[in-house]
Amino acid sequence: MAVHAPATSTWSLQLQNTAYAGRLQVGAFLAPGTADAAATRDGVLVGYSSGAVAPLDLKVIPDDTPSMWLKIYPGRAVVTRSGQGPYLHTWNSALWKVQLDNANSTNPRIDLVIVRNYDQVTNGTDAQTKGRIEVVTGTAAAVPVAPYNAIPAGVGYITLAEVTVPANASTINSGNITDKRRGTCARGGVRVLLPGDSLSDPGSYLGELTDTGGASGQLRRWNGTSWSWMAQAGVPRFFQADLLRSDGSATINGGGITDLKLYNVSGHGTTWGSVYNGRGVSLAESGLYRIHGKLLASITADNYTALRLTSTVPSYSNIIGGGNNNPGFLIAEGTEYLYIGAGQTLGFTVEAFNSSATAGTLNPNGVSRLYVEKVGEIA
Repeated sequence: MAVHAPATSTWSLQLQNTAYAGRLQVGAFLAPGTADAAATRDGVLVGYSSGAVAPLDLKVIPDDTPSMWLKIYPGRAVVTRSGQGPYLHTWNSALWKVQLDNANSTNPRIDLVIVRNYDQVTNGTDAQTKGRIEVVTGTAAAVPVAPYNAIPAGVGYITLAEVTVPANASTINSGNITDKRRGTCARGGVRVLLPGDSLSDPGSYLGELTDTGGASGQLRRWNGTSWSWMAQAGVPRFFQADLLRSDGSATINGGGITDLKLYNVSGHGTTWGSVYNGRGVSLAESGLYRIHGKLLASITADNYTALRLTSTVPSYSNIIGGGNNNPGFLIAEGTEYLYIGAGQTLGFTVEAFNSSATAGTLNPNGVSRLYVEKVGEIA
């Protein structure tokens, strides 16, 4: 006999529109969690910002006149409870307030500002049915810890901020508040990371997109095991390399070809730099790269051919600006856009000869540079 699998709940089926079914209906349009296919991600729904700062939804700030009161921007939060689906809470139209307990006279403490869900129907120990922004007061100590252990097991909540309350304090300033908000979004949307998010948090599904936030945020894609960079706003993602001769000398001989390769590679706008050392570079990620070169010489009588990008796999020899007998090559620069495979090693050369009695040198101030900037992915 066939065995069937009844739905957990079906929205709008006759006599089936319970609060639980409604929560599951809402969850179908919210970012998924990582527990299982029906899980929903807790967090703040991002929708309000001012300038190039982290979104303001449910952000905790000091009162206008600093005191033990705190203000919270309006916004929406998704709070799940195990087995009960997501609860969607909204605070609208105005800045809300909470008040901290008086400071301890001897030691500091750390308080939490959280969004907590109460539901008497699904949790008989709840004394009410509502959502609330509330303060969890910590214990004063020489080395205080945030009071997460004071929150009962099974309670649905998200953290908005940790607030350090110094001994004898009568006011709370922005320096006492640590933003712990984590972002969530609609299913299939780009999830903007908030200060409480970690860049290393895994994604929920293959193809999920996140934005690291801020004016120079990175757009990233979850490839199933890690986040793959896609684009960056404001600050280019590139590598910078000083040019030296392959033997380390800065002097160019009077004739022949001088082999110049990547040297002292350092990352800019990214933490990749420590991966690349020595001469030559092996890129960790495949994609479309912008190769930009600038070669400055300290002796104007020297003549140089163009800067070349050379590789054997795949085979190419690209000219980057300049040309034969370009006097001085003083400010010559150029750009090539190339597809580069992961792990491919690149070499850069300059063919040079000297038409003066004095041997030419590369600019000793390290202004002869190559830039390798990732500008996109290619499937």
